[in-house]
Amino acid sequence: MATAIKGINVFLLFRKLVEAEQTEAKRLAFQTEHSRTIEGDSSNTITKDGNVNVPGVATVEMSVTSILAQGDTLQDELEQAVIDGSLYEIWEITKTENTEEDLTKAAETNKYPATYYQGYITSTESTFGAEDLTELSIGLAINGTGAKGLATVTDEQSQVIQYSFRDTEKYVPTPVESRSTKK
Repeated sequence: MATAIKGINVFLLFRKLVEAEQTEAKRLAFQTEHSRTIEGDSSNTITKDGNVNVPGVATVEMSVTSILAQGDTLQDELEQAVIDGSLYEIWEITKTENTEEDLTKAAETNKYPATYYQGYITSTESTFGAEDLTELSIGLAINGTGAKGLATVTDEQSQVIQYSFRDTEKYVPTPVESRSTKK
């Protein structure tokens, strides 16, 4: 029986392409939603026997909305990318699997089904409602149509917001936690 995929289990990671050899991809904090649109234009020719359609090249556009997080440098970076015209890598990660066995394997290897894209940040919009949380909406224009594969999701990328269990003993941060708290 088919199982529905919840939106909370699908998220985006970003990295500036020129920084691929220096940095890991980053997860935009507090993602509330994102969308992906694939459109294929077609042209038609009217003949005496009726229309003849010819499919065009498919284009992909994406958008993501998140709540602004204090100290999240990725948000500032993505806003600046509109001005700079920087090419970005984007991963759409799905952290669900078809079977319990697949889920266990994915958790052990930290590899999850993903689609990899390259594209440009085309727009950003910040909304500052008096009684609402501040939102950031980002538009992306994708080159090509993406490539499917398995992407590694580190604990740090997976748990941008969610904290992990700590025991009652004196806390000693791991090297990864030490770096993330100094940002």
